[in-house]
Amino acid sequence: MCREEKTMTHSIVAPSGAWHWFHNRWATLTLFALLFLVCYIDRFILGALLTPIKEELGITDEQLGRLNVVFVLAYIGIVPLWGYLGDRFSRKWFIFASLVLWSFSSIGSGLAATFGSLLIWRALVGLGEGIFSGMAPGWIADTFGPKLRSFAFAVVQSTSQIAAWVAYHYGGKIAAESSWHNALFIAGAPGLVLALGVIFLREPKPGAADTVAQKNETKPSFSEILTFLKQKHYVLYVSAYTVRMLAVSGLFFWGAVLLHREFGVSNKEATSFIGGAYFFAGVPGIFFGGILAGRLARRLRGAYAFWLVGAEVLAGIAVATVLTFVHDIETAKWLILAQMFFAGNSWGVINPLLFDFAPARLRSIAVSVALAVSTGGSTFLYAQLLGYVSDLHGIRVALYLVPAGYFVAATLWLILGLSQNRVRPETDVAVQTLEPATAA
Repeated sequence: MCREEKTMTHSIVAPSGAWHWFHNRWATLTLFALLFLVCYIDRFILGALLTPIKEELGITDEQLGRLNVVFVLAYIGIVPLWGYLGDRFSRKWFIFASLVLWSFSSIGSGLAATFGSLLIWRALVGLGEGIFSGMAPGWIADTFGPKLRSFAFAVVQSTSQIAAWVAYHYGGKIAAESSWHNALFIAGAPGLVLALGVIFLREPKPGAADTVAQKNETKPSFSEILTFLKQKHYVLYVSAYTVRMLAVSGLFFWGAVLLHREFGVSNKEATSFIGGAYFFAGVPGIFFGGILAGRLARRLRGAYAFWLVGAEVLAGIAVATVLTFVHDIETAKWLILAQMFFAGNSWGVINPLLFDFAPARLRSIAVSVALAVSTGGSTFLYAQLLGYVSDLHGIRVALYLVPAGYFVAATLWLILGLSQNRVRPETDVAVQTLEPATAA
């Protein structure tokens, strides 16, 4: 970090007289990590409560899936707007309001006595989390300079693995020993407490932690953005990402239901296992894939896409084996753990693959569009469509959409990898048409 950047960052996050602990950038990171942890718990906990909600409200699997669809639609519909506003107005009170909104809405979900009211409350939770998710990344980026920024975001994103285990293990436990209503009450309460901490944070100015060169970088034109979004590599990437999310999220969302209905285990045991598998098998998979694929990428163009092919095929085979041949719970658990590990192999590779061909000036828009499309499209498929098929043919048959998603994604990754491998670095279309002439 250059001297100028150190001075600039320090003047924003730790100004003269700002002795209070909350003005320290590590305190900011700690608080936002906790906020994201609670955010992910609120998001994931529904999957742990599907069975008791279905039994009490007497609803179908398709309706269970719709609860997640309305959450995601509210979430992705609001993220771009509040991300735009966050670049132009103070974010502190928007974030504070979003925390209060989603926390009260999560508590309100626990009060729901009908499917319609629960649907409305879940949409409000998605709205609140969408506002937070649209503004929090900018605050973090403005607090940490380029050399520490990736570390800061790694800390924040790692909370999703912890949240999955907490939501499924304790959500299922509370639902079994008390009720699903109480699980939602407890999930919503921490957000209200943490919201008070935001009031004491010192908000950095946009771009405060960036270097002068980054601040002065010209912004891409609308035509440049459209040209990139229509590029073959990007279309393949988003398509594969969407189908992959159907597979990964499908088993995570419905996995406990499968174990409960088809293998006869209690919902408490099933949810605890799925949450634990996501954490204890997924995290090693992330590091394993990220490290080895990174080494391969130094020797082979298109390596990230080829790595994804192998990971998706192995994950798909594991799930297909469970659905087709396995009828004992222990074998099923081992294969689900394998699936979680292979799926984790992909998480550390997805973004580096995109950055392989996305020009630096377009990376933010590339990531946000891919996330919105893949999240919105996959949620309809794994929640609504899979639930509908389950109502007609049972959860075991419906979950064949998971290995199908893995295999389709692997095919698209293979096409992308071969296409990348045929393009020489100096003739890369994205670089030639979109990067400024002075970039080199």
